[in-house]
Amino acid sequence: MAKIAIIKSTFNEEIVDKMIVEIEKLGFEFDIIIVPGAYEIPIALAEKADSYDYMACVGCLIKGETKHFDVIADSIAKQILEISIDKKTPIGFGVITALNRAQAEKRTHLGKQAILAAKLTWEELYGKNN
Repeated sequence: MAKIAIIKSTFNEEIVDKMIVEIEKLGFEFDIIIVPGAYEIPIALAEKADSYDYMACVGCLIKGETKHFDVIADSIAKQILEISIDKKTPIGFGVITALNRAQAEKRTHLGKQAILAAKLTWEELYGKNN
């Protein structure tokens, strides 16, 4: 059985919790590693990737009136991809980037899509079935 982890940001936690509920519907067993915000997701992934077969990160960024949203969204997307490649661990990107709360609420399925993408990649690359 695959060892799976979800890195969960607690910022905008109400939305992120809905993402976790969607993932739980898949019936997988997984560990949850909690970080305070999306910016901290890459360090948790870098630290834990060697311990898991595949992972996903879930979080929610909602654009405000400053460039903060753009800086965080761009930097974590690049870092998550780099970690996945460097560690050779499939990592699904389940961080919602929305212009408002209503858009974010409509995208809570992205966590489930992220873990499924990581699973399928792991199966394809490493010939595993779970």
